Amino acid sequence: METIGQERLKEAAANLLAKAATRYPKNYLERIIQCFENEEDHISRNVMGSIIENILHGADGLHCLCQDTGIPTFHVYLNPGMTVRGDINAALMDATIWATEKVPLRKNVVDPFTYRNLNNNTGWGTPFVHYHYSPEPGPLRLRVELKGFGGEIKSSTDWIFTSSRNMGNAVLAYALNSVLLSKGEACVPSFLGIGVGGYGAEAVLNAKSAVFRELTSTSMGNHAADSGDDSLEPFEARIFRCVNKLGLGPMGMGGKTTTMGVYVERRGTHTSVSSVSVAHQCWASRGSEALIGEGSVEYLTPHVEKEDVPALKEKISRVMSQHGGFVGKVYEFNTPVPKEDILKLRVGDVVYLNGKICTARDGAHLRMVESVRSGKAGEIPKEIQDTKCIFHCAPVVSKEDERWCANAAGPTTSSRFTNDAAFLVENGVLNMAIGKGTMGGKMQEALKGRGVYLNATGGCAITYQKKIQNLEPRWLDLGYPEAVWVMDVTHFGPLVVNMDSEGNSLTGKVMEKVYENVRELYQEEGLDPNERYAQYPLTFAGLSLEEVIQKIKMG
Repeated sequence: METIGQERLKEAAANLLAKAATRYPKNYLERIIQCFENEEDHISRNVMGSIIENILHGADGLHCLCQDTGIPTFHVYLNPGMTVRGDINAALMDATIWATEKVPLRKNVVDPFTYRNLNNNTGWGTPFVHYHYSPEPGPLRLRVELKGFGGEIKSSTDWIFTSSRNMGNAVLAYALNSVLLSKGEACVPSFLGIGVGGYGAEAVLNAKSAVFRELTSTSMGNHAADSGDDSLEPFEARIFRCVNKLGLGPMGMGGKTTTMGVYVERRGTHTSVSSVSVAHQCWASRGSEALIGEGSVEYLTPHVEKEDVPALKEKISRVMSQHGGFVGKVYEFNTPVPKEDILKLRVGDVVYLNGKICTARDGAHLRMVESVRSGKAGEIPKEIQDTKCIFHCAPVVSKEDERWCANAAGPTTSSRFTNDAAFLVENGVLNMAIGKGTMGGKMQEALKGRGVYLNATGGCAITYQKKIQNLEPRWLDLGYPEAVWVMDVTHFGPLVVNMDSEGNSLTGKVMEKVYENVRELYQEEGLDPNERYAQYPLTFAGLSLEEVIQKIKMG
């Protein structure tokens, strides 16, 4: 029997965290390149190009692929041929503390009641550690996962009664509804994990784990809990085909690629009801696995490395030239952007910015709104007052001597800022917001005659970080992620106009076509758009299709 020391386990776990955060799995990149080559919509093709550029930047291992490194999660596969001398949880906690400081990972973890942050991604049961058992003796298998919460908050769980006439149809309807409700905000093109059966907690865990099935290989149909010849591969292929026929496309901007993989895991269920869970795994699907023995560590996941970059760049350049590059208007402005320039922008235009921009997330939005309402708008950071431009972002930062550095800086989901941002636009604080996904009707209305909302490509934290020359904090008492970071940027972009000053919305235009496509799909697949396949739904995804469409339109 082999024995692993606590220190060896810590070192391997720390290396896995660093690999997962900075280097993209090769198997997933192959999917992205294939989708890039097949994409016909020029906006979506350029979004995919930005994603690939970001992945190639990450090959040097110096920066996080996405600024949201989530909550570190470990899967430990124990077996009768291996013992660990020491405390496994302590080793993984030490690895997390090391990676938070040295990679660095963003300091995400807070107490959910007090919002206290230990600034090392531990505390209150974190990092998360899941233990599994394998009867086959051998090295200890360890997987690390990092997942941003933009995709996590789009995930959903519900119940389907076994009296349903066709469980496959019910699960398909639920998955399609869940994707519709995401509106591309889960950093599409995503990977979809679907758990069916058992308790709700089982379905969620199975859905989240399923998306890592191809982390170390590209074999399909690897359903560990299946028995017999009742393969789920045809069902996975059905969902994959239907989701991509929606036309939601990369970042919800339209196109042929909405998902790059669908993975269904089932468990035995109660005779009366089955749980169903859909996990939205963003394109920046970050994970890494290793086999840890007494005297060696074998890293199993092939990642994109520096030596892979030249050939990949040549291939991408060739595809772009074949398609003729970007088609549309491109603007480059200095901040503050004159109002007349803002008013001439239209949805689909591409913008690059030079000068200062300021980050703002939940805490900063709340404080700005309170400042305006209390007659103290002058307390808002001067740089926001001057530029009237904010970036929905929480960068990964570090301090070298007395100088702050941005190690990663991509957009966060903007829909949650709709009400506060609309208030700030109406009160003259803002006329330009940059973020991910869409924003609600209140923001669309507030921007009329006043400003624009621009989309940065979700997950591309290195692409945007490389455009930042300097940054300084304001309101640092809010904590590192929530503080306002004043950034000096050069050629910051590409940014796509999602909402313009005439009340037009790129997302709205895309979604209208998506509604047509999904209604046709329902008819083709024999689904009823007025039926609730989850009879007593706990989430909007369990409503009927027509109810879901109305919910989305109502904002």
